[in-house]
Amino acid sequence: MSRRSVVLFLVAAMLAAAVPSAAGVRATLILTSGERVRGVLVDMGGADFTMLEGGNQVRFAIGEVAVIDFVSGGQVPADEVARMEGGRSLVVQRGGDFFYGRLVDIGGDNPIVLRFSSSDGPMELSSSDVARIYLRRWEGMPRPGGGGGGNRPSQPQPQPPPRPEPGGGISVPATVVWVDTGIQVRAGQLVAFNARGEIVLSGDDSDTAGPGGAHNGRVAGGRAQMPGVAAGALVGKTGVSAPFGIGNQTQGLSMPSTGVLFLGINDDAPGDNRGEYRVTVTIIR
Repeated sequence: MSRRSVVLFLVAAMLAAAVPSAAGVRATLILTSGERVRGVLVDMGGADFTMLEGGNQVRFAIGEVAVIDFVSGGQVPADEVARMEGGRSLVVQRGGDFFYGRLVDIGGDNPIVLRFSSSDGPMELSSSDVARIYLRRWEGMPRPGGGGGGNRPSQPQPQPPPRPEPGGGISVPATVVWVDTGIQVRAGQLVAFNARGEIVLSGDDSDTAGPGGAHNGRVAGGRAQMPGVAAGALVGKTGVSAPFGIGNQTQGLSMPSTGVLFLGINDDAPGDNRGEYRVTVTIIR
């Protein structure tokens, strides 16, 4: 090997060592429109998922992602779809086991760590153990008893509303990022919210909040739905709009876009929270 070749080889090796391997894991997102997006799933923020496509960073609003598929490129079995329930996410493991919960965070490199809130409490799974996560329904989804999940045309499937909760109102647990209310709203429509309840925002029992925000006045960090706004405050989102504050006020708010209404609690690390808000939603006009 010539001296010049040796130098070029060493430079190439140094450059390769200087570039870190991309965090994330290959996945396919099925959007509510039925579109399949393939890339490297990197992160889940307060309002969106981040993927790498062809070296470019692309963000998808949480409300427009229906399925996260780690194994089959977006081809979903109809028998899994038949297990979906309104208001709860279905998590199917690679061994065939499944459970219902809510995806609250993504972390780590490759494989990534998926954090869920379930009826059995917080759960963590590696992406290498998960086949698919069903978040909501999508256009063209396979019908129970049909074949696999291709892009066959069908009528759009409506979002089922959450099951009735004891005590009235929609339950917004402190441990989730967004709750799909199943309520369709239009841009400019006036909607009123009446929220009640108290939550704990960390392992410290004194770190409490009401719908208007943390009682000690602190604000949420950079990974929250609305950074710099009161931590623990009730927030909303419609379609692919940016989040908006709701808090404890009860006057009608003008909806920023047409789509499904989501409710959430403004916090950058909801996994250790406790409690819930109960929210009554009234469409004024």
